[in-house]
Amino acid sequence: MKLKTKLKSNLNPKFTFENFIEGDYNRFARSVGCAIAEDPDETSFNPLFLHSPNGLGKTHLLHAIGNQIKENFPDKNVLYVSAEKFTQEYFEAIKSDIMNCFLEFYKNLVDVLILDDINKLSGQTGTQSELLSIFNHFLQNDKRIIFSSGKHPVDLTEIEIPLLNRFKSGIVAELATPSMETRVEILKNKIKNSKIKVAEDAIVCIAENVSTNIFELEGFLNTISATATFSKRAITLDLADEVLKKYCKKPGMKLIDEKSVLDVDNKEVFLKLIRRLHSIDYVMEDVIRIRRYGDRHGFTITKEEAKKLSDIILGMTENKG
Repeated sequence: MKLKTKLKSNLNPKFTFENFIEGDYNRFARSVGCAIAEDPDETSFNPLFLHSPNGLGKTHLLHAIGNQIKENFPDKNVLYVSAEKFTQEYFEAIKSDIMNCFLEFYKNLVDVLILDDINKLSGQTGTQSELLSIFNHFLQNDKRIIFSSGKHPVDLTEIEIPLLNRFKSGIVAELATPSMETRVEILKNKIKNSKIKVAEDAIVCIAENVSTNIFELEGFLNTISATATFSKRAITLDLADEVLKKYCKKPGMKLIDEKSVLDVDNKEVFLKLIRRLHSIDYVMEDVIRIRRYGDRHGFTITKEEAKKLSDIILGMTENKG
């Protein structure tokens, strides 16, 4: 009996389901990923196509699925490869006249193919053609294939129609921007793994103000941790506010005087408050957070005032758009 050749998976063992924080923004994608990891031979979810902008956990989830499949099915050859690496291998195969070896490797040695950043194949017609050949082979032989992309399949450009149709033939799952609550959980998980101490109100402050993606959350946590270490200070709300001003401040931004009393009839104060909070989305997200902001900065905002503030900001946003 011929022994099966074992492949190096290229998976990062640090990325697992256990440290992948679940929230409304990624629950469907995570659930499908878990189902695939439990039964990769189930063809109803084939292919899985994950999409989101950068920094929202696609690559983590890809590795988590691959690592779990390897643990559950050690005989399966799982291979993670970026679209850029796949393209590089394709051109090297052409240059060395070993295209048959390239196709043989992917078609016959790989059981589960995980291809990251598939949108980077745009315009690469030759690479797309060979990927379609591999893709069809996988589907015909009940092998698992998983993609990730920075865009939904319908928004991909310069992708050949047959390949695009294959992308849309399975499950398409989005990872959206994490909610405030999920950002807090992500920070707490990072803090736990980093073994640093951060005050609870500082965690909330960071999660409120750094909301674009997980990379930025991690980057700010590293920045404030380094600041605390070199200045020999604890990571408190005051330090978080201090570093946030430098980290988030845009050129020409005028910050609101933190001791100002909020006048809900003064439009200029509202505009200054928006600038101080750095993000209209944050202000509109929850009335309670507007009140919490006031409490932190020395003035009281009633529930009615906070609601009026939200309504005015919403009106400004709609008029601007």
